[in-house]
Amino acid sequence: MWTRDRSVTLSVACTVAMIALMVLAGIALPFALQIGIKIGGTTVQGSQGVFLMPLYYCFCVPALVALVATYRILANIRRDIVFDASNVRMLRLISWAAMAGGVVCVVGTPVSVAFLGIGLVCGFVGVIMRVVKNLIAAAADLKAENDLTI
Repeated sequence: MWTRDRSVTLSVACTVAMIALMVLAGIALPFALQIGIKIGGTTVQGSQGVFLMPLYYCFCVPALVALVATYRILANIRRDIVFDASNVRMLRLISWAAMAGGVVCVVGTPVSVAFLGIGLVCGFVGVIMRVVKNLIAAAADLKAENDLTI
């Protein structure tokens, strides 16, 4: 039977796996560029990678920030801390990280038009996370108000 605890455990495992995959991709990228990788229908290798590697590493910063914030939210959920100011802060951090990742991807559009699409999706996720953050903030305020009421 699927439970909340199993769902949180799966989410934690996926978050940790994404962090590991990003680190491994960061390690493998220089080697992949030596043999050439295909992005958006064009093979990128050698000197073209001079732009791709910094782009990827710049994207990793907000992505890892968002993943660590996600992990912290999941840790709070495991401790039954849901409608709390710390989760609101983490959601705000995730939304700004998504938007920053979107900006990095849009900057990478000259390498491939696919980066424009990824950047737009990141921006969209950032906006959605802002809405979720506002919803959780309102719920946290209601919870705090109800906790003061006898």
